[in-house]
Amino acid sequence: MIASDDLPRLKWAISAVVVAVALVAAAFWHLDRQRKEALGELDRAQRAYRNAHARYVNAQRDENQLRHVIARFDALRERGVVGPEARLDWVERVRRARESAGLERLEFEVRPRRPLRASDARYRLTASTMSVLGELPHEGHLLNFLDQVFTETSALPRVRRCRVSRLPEGPDGSKLAFECEIDWVTVQSEEAAS
Repeated sequence: MIASDDLPRLKWAISAVVVAVALVAAAFWHLDRQRKEALGELDRAQRAYRNAHARYVNAQRDENQLRHVIARFDALRERGVVGPEARLDWVERVRRARESAGLERLEFEVRPRRPLRASDARYRLTASTMSVLGELPHEGHLLNFLDQVFTETSALPRVRRCRVSRLPEGPDGSKLAFECEIDWVTVQSEEAAS
């Protein structure tokens, strides 16, 4: 055991041990704080990396989609769907389709171009509706006529509606009358609309 007269001789050793323990505790506390700060920095860096990587992947996906859309737009432009309407070509296409389908009588009218959707984009979808009236020996002639119309390349034709009705029987047998509305869809640029 330590006697009281040994304390003055041990005071420097005890003080050194207390100071050493305090220094070690301070060093551990400081290292723990640095470790926590480093882990926090690592976590922030990993989150920043994940966010940057996600933005990079999204940018690559958007670039691929944009390339695809541009290629499709260029194909439409080459077909003549983008820009001014080729109404004369459409009229010729309808006349050739009438002859090819074997239709005797055909009347048609093309209405003015109208936007399909309200848009303030640089390019917008527009349509000109063509009303077509005629007579046919049977329904197959109408299908042949529409097939010929759909081969048009300067617009994207779509049938809005078709109505077929039976005519009173004439000297040449029963006939059908038809009335169709066909939209000729094109893309109009903002500059052309102005």
